[in-house]
Amino acid sequence: MKITHFASTADRYGDMCIVDFDSYVIMIDGGRTKKDAVVLSKAFKGKRLHCFILSHWHNDHYGFIKFDLDKKKDRLLKYYGYGSAEIIKKIINVEEDKKNNIIESGLDKMIILPKIKKQNVWTKFYSSHITSDEENDNSLVTVIKYNNINYFSFGDATPDAIKNYNKEIFYLINNSPNPIIKLPHHGSLGNCSALLEKINNNGKIRYIISGLGGDYVYDTVKAVLSNVSNYLYWVAKRDSNYYGTESFRQAQQNYGNRFVYANRVIVNPDGSIRCIKEDLSR
Repeated sequence: MKITHFASTADRYGDMCIVDFDSYVIMIDGGRTKKDAVVLSKAFKGKRLHCFILSHWHNDHYGFIKFDLDKKKDRLLKYYGYGSAEIIKKIINVEEDKKNNIIESGLDKMIILPKIKKQNVWTKFYSSHITSDEENDNSLVTVIKYNNINYFSFGDATPDAIKNYNKEIFYLINNSPNPIIKLPHHGSLGNCSALLEKINNNGKIRYIISGLGGDYVYDTVKAVLSNVSNYLYWVAKRDSNYYGTESFRQAQQNYGNRFVYANRVIVNPDGSIRCIKEDLSR
């Protein structure tokens, strides 16, 4: 098993991740654009998409659903118009869609997916249980534990959401060897700082940020890497408007190889991380 975070072809935002098994994959969020859907489709060509996990209903997360459904549903989406989460939700009916294996927030339990169970993968999803019209407040946390991989994906979780998650999440993080954490909301300083306050930085922690959400890059890198044993992998377009700015140069200069900017970030089966810096989506 390996976990790959892909850079969205959109310049800002965009989460897209594939958990790859030998003959099938599960997807955690699906990017924003039609090109994102193409990148993801190519990435698991020849394998079956077993399950789509949607952290929350924002359009930089459900692009794969929007552009890569079967023909019947694709026609319905075209008829009703793209860009409406509510319409897509009505069409797909996704509290837990048995037919399409789409999992969406509102859970707080273990989901037993037969193929994943056979692979001895411990997978659990947590909801913030907040009643809110702000979709980020409802971000689903995905936890995957498999051999040497201890992976925690926080969607776009807000500080309020982080306060309301089950304490079990933070117990698991703080008691896992070498955890890997996908930080919330594309590196937003407030969201990341709220999460960091819940984590005991004892030993090496690897952090991943997906996409670019603003001009706060250096402050976020500084907050994450204040512990000298931590590593941060920022996955985004190589030709992003933010790549090469003074903020990036400062982060790279001050934190050296503990701050890596790449087009793809891959968690290997042994729990190590490797990066691909070339943009392979073109």
